[in-house]
Amino acid sequence: MKAILSIKSKYADKILNGEKKYELRKKPFKHPVDTVYVYVTRPVKKVTFLFEVGQILCDTPYNLWKTIGTFCGIEKDKFFEYFKNVNYGVAIEIKQVRKLANPFCLKNPPQSWIYVS
Repeated sequence: MKAILSIKSKYADKILNGEKKYELRKKPFKHPVDTVYVYVTRPVKKVTFLFEVGQILCDTPYNLWKTIGTFCGIEKDKFFEYFKNVNYGVAIEIKQVRKLANPFCLKNPPQSWIYVS
């Protein structure tokens, strides 16, 4: 299955330059996802690239930070602020990033993610 994730422009740039190797979410996918299309939020507002999904880690924020903190493209204080008030977080491994030759707009971009077939 495929999904479209909304990602802020600054984090999308970090994925493209290889600095960000894990995408963080508060909830896991309910269905197995092998490919993620990335909708880059303002100011881009387009789906501009995709990546293959590697390992999906689900653990406490503390354990996630110990495991992937240096690879998630976010400062420690912002990491823990993002996961404030949750017992478990999700880290989606980013593999094989590919830019789209023809980026496209979405009429209704997802707040977090949507599944596509």
